[in-house]
Amino acid sequence: MIGHIFKYELPIIGEVFELKLPKDCVICDIQLQGSMIFLWAIVVTHAEFVTRKFLIVGTGWKLDDVELMYFMKTVQMPNGLVWHVFEVN
Repeated sequence: MIGHIFKYELPIIGEVFELKLPKDCVICDIQLQGSMIFLWAIVVTHAEFVTRKFLIVGTGWKLDDVELMYFMKTVQMPNGLVWHVFEVN
């Protein structure tokens, strides 16, 4: 099986959003690039796509249903804002 590393832009919208990713992809990292947050994943290009849910919140924001969330990464913006990325089950 051959994999590739793909990059996906994550929107900072303050609510749960869906991202279609290849099934069984491995998330490598989440980082700031320019002024946007991106996710990098190892994917098998012929895999079927599945929908995964994510949430990006700022420091001090209220989090409902935290038991359904998996913390992934904290990203610091050049303007001083700090965002926290969660996958939502």
